[in-house]
Amino acid sequence: MEHHSEVGYSTPHYLFHGLTMKCLFPVALLGLLLCALNGCSIIGVAAHALPPPTVPASYKNLPGHTVAVMVSVDRAIQIDFPSIQLDLASAIQSKLKVAQKADKPAELKDTKWTIDPRSVVKYQQDHPDVEAMPVTSVAPALGAERVIFVEIENFQTRSEASIELFRGVATATLKVVEVDGPNAKTVYEENTIRAASPQKPVEGIPNSTDYKTYLATMDELSTQIAVRFFPHPQDEE
Repeated sequence: MEHHSEVGYSTPHYLFHGLTMKCLFPVALLGLLLCALNGCSIIGVAAHALPPPTVPASYKNLPGHTVAVMVSVDRAIQIDFPSIQLDLASAIQSKLKVAQKADKPAELKDTKWTIDPRSVVKYQQDHPDVEAMPVTSVAPALGAERVIFVEIENFQTRSEASIELFRGVATATLKVVEVDGPNAKTVYEENTIRAASPQKPVEGIPNSTDYKTYLATMDELSTQIAVRFFPHPQDEE
């Protein structure tokens, strides 16, 4: 049975990076002039005014290719979060499409998103045996030249400190599979991609819900995965 998700996701802050860079210089210059007049430390102000370093894309061979996003999850996690495969795959693809349109990075030029995540999830539901198969054996059947494959290893909405506190934590492995006809090979792999929401306090927060925590954690995890495919500002500590 095909499941439809109604989960929505916010537009990540890094998609406004280009606009920020255009506006940053005159604002920083004005700040330096005001500080000079008032005798404050120009070095300190300049350090705060500088943009964060840009992190390059981890994988750069999506341009010009059709891409499918596939999510694998342990049955125990899926029982608690039935739509997690579709929610994560849809969020990753959506964020990559937004980045492609907004910033036009070379790493996403002419990338085609013709494979609907719902079709991939339906294929997984119709062929449950694929969960035990290597992704290189499954990828050619999806009809894409590149497959972004995410294996969720942990996903929770309650704090480790107390069941009464809410804190989402997720870990996942990311693989990119390149497909050439019936042949496929894994060309990129990254283990232990971690997302948490809220970041602080690490003990978690009261007065929330599992659903709100699920959405926030899903948003953070999908962002962590999407930014592997285009340049983005380094997160502030």
